[in-house]
Amino acid sequence: MPQELRIRAVTFDVWGTLLDLDRARGIVIRALAEALGVPEETVRNAMIYADREARVRRASEGLGGAESVRVSQSLLARALEANEDVVARTIEESLGSVDPWQLAFDDVADAMAELRSMGISVGVLGNTLFWSSAITRSLLLKVVGQQLKAAVFADEIGYSKPDRRAFHQALQALGATAREAMHIGDRVDEDIGGALAAGMWATLVRRGEPPGPRALPEARVAVISSLRELGELIRSLTK
Repeated sequence: MPQELRIRAVTFDVWGTLLDLDRARGIVIRALAEALGVPEETVRNAMIYADREARVRRASEGLGGAESVRVSQSLLARALEANEDVVARTIEESLGSVDPWQLAFDDVADAMAELRSMGISVGVLGNTLFWSSAITRSLLLKVVGQQLKAAVFADEIGYSKPDRRAFHQALQALGATAREAMHIGDRVDEDIGGALAAGMWATLVRRGEPPGPRALPEARVAVISSLRELGELIRSLTK
């Protein structure tokens, strides 16, 4: 009898996994600096502060996705002594006009092609800070296209990773069970911890690490240095 893959569906984190968050924020920083007439370094420092504080509040206060966007924008505007509406509009306009392929990591297309050849369903599960999922979804669809079977974002469902409900929502959208699904992300706290809590396989992507997937099947955890290693990893988990 032919061997059967354990993994039938994968979910991806978006920023830092499929799309480059540093590049996106660089675009936003330059746009805000120009709009507000302040140095880019001032905006960069304000964004670092707002990001840190928003994540702390999201974890401690259980902020939903839409609240996280609002709070992060408010913190950023306050740090810049700027109008919140101006900050929000500038962020949206700057990312709305960018070529999505400038933000996509160079291993995304190859990984998607291999997953398609393996018949694996693909979804995304993303948190939201500074801008809404509407912007991210628009960028992502141009990169991943019709291969994306489900897109679940924190500002739409009301809770953020690592809340296991977010992962269960994505699984439901894909029509998959946790035991046959894998989540891939770049953050241990949000992606790995949340996926394991939901009963999924959890794979950490660490670009720049030595090549070759490394897996601990008993713990349902793996590490890859590139999304190009996903196919090899999944095949290694065949019964």
